[in-house]
Amino acid sequence: MKYRTAESASLLAMVLLAFANMVPAHAADSDLKTGQYEGTWCGYSAVFDIAVKERRRWVFHGKIVFPTYDNLADELWIEQYEDQSLRMIRYLSGTQEGWTQVIQTFAPEMHGSEAGYAPTFTVERANGPDCEGKPTQFTAR
Repeated sequence: MKYRTAESASLLAMVLLAFANMVPAHAADSDLKTGQYEGTWCGYSAVFDIAVKERRRWVFHGKIVFPTYDNLADELWIEQYEDQSLRMIRYLSGTQEGWTQVIQTFAPEMHGSEAGYAPTFTVERANGPDCEGKPTQFTAR
């Protein structure tokens, strides 16, 4: 798995620009961005609030909120790799404070609707309490 750097992202942008006439614009836009996403985390409905992207790194910080559990919110750390797959770490709170759940996704798939196109990230593997083998997926709102 190759880590993303600002330099590799710039090179990737140049390569994508070279193929812009051959590939629809929405197909090349699967970089993670700050904002809200919705989906599931280890089988539970969740809202992913991605608040900050670190400078010069494809690392993001935010919160994951579970609306059906009194808006339980935990810290979330995300790194996007060169193939645009994600490694996400949820830092558990409450009685499980000190534990983490770790998700590795496949590269995103682009899905279209009347509202436009958005990347959907699907779990490749999951580790942590109450997480193994449960579905995780999220899509931009």
